[in-house]
Amino acid sequence: MRRWGTLIWLSYKEQYATFNLISFMVYKIVQPMIQVIFFVLLISKNGDSNIKSVVLTNIILAAVVNAAVYSGVILSNERVQGTLKLIVASRNDTFKIVFLRSLAGIIDAIIMVIVPIILAKFVLHIDINSIDIIAVVITVFLGMLAAIPLSLLIGSMSLITTDLNLFINLFIFVINFFSGALFSSQKLPYLWQVISNFIPLHNSIQFAMAIFNERQPHINWQLVIFSGREISISIVLIIVNVVIYKKFERTAQKGGTLELY
Repeated sequence: MRRWGTLIWLSYKEQYATFNLISFMVYKIVQPMIQVIFFVLLISKNGDSNIKSVVLTNIILAAVVNAAVYSGVILSNERVQGTLKLIVASRNDTFKIVFLRSLAGIIDAIIMVIVPIILAKFVLHIDINSIDIIAVVITVFLGMLAAIPLSLLIGSMSLITTDLNLFINLFIFVINFFSGALFSSQKLPYLWQVISNFIPLHNSIQFAMAIFNERQPHINWQLVIFSGREISISIVLIIVNVVIYKKFERTAQKGGTLELY
């Protein structure tokens, strides 16, 4: 367990190894603040009275997507650094290593949620006193639990190709479109509404909305359904991920694509 924790922590530090203090502060404070201001202005313009719920769900969406993208480019970064073939050739389970490293995104996502919430309270004076921070952390954890496997599924293609930009952008579009944070999923055609229930992060956003819209947050059957769906989606994606990753790994070893740059 200590070894796993060390691997996750070092992976988190690796993301910002080239950052100096100023660039790190800009990325962690200024960027989230601009996102919050954008959501507040947009919602105020549309006359939405439930500003707190919409702002918070969009903060969670942005944080989870940004953190999950890191999971998708882990193998691609290893290729650039020339260490991909060494990781694949090692005796350790490569997928297990990559999955544990991707969990560093959870740390990043929680920070990128907590910081904007604090800024929203003290800078924009949005009332967040009734927010259950534990519920926010649970929402981020559920969202990352589902988003990371899908991102890793895309990242597995790094074994056979050098360009993932199209797939990463498609991942971001699908998550944003079906999440229900940017606009209500009830406005989608019926078939798309059904599909959205099986898209990672959608149920986490619905989970968050159900909590934030409650005057006295409590667990009810809707929350159990949303969390159950998200966990089920995560398990299915992890199983599919393992199978596809192993196939891509064998294909890469036979085709010699691990040497591509």
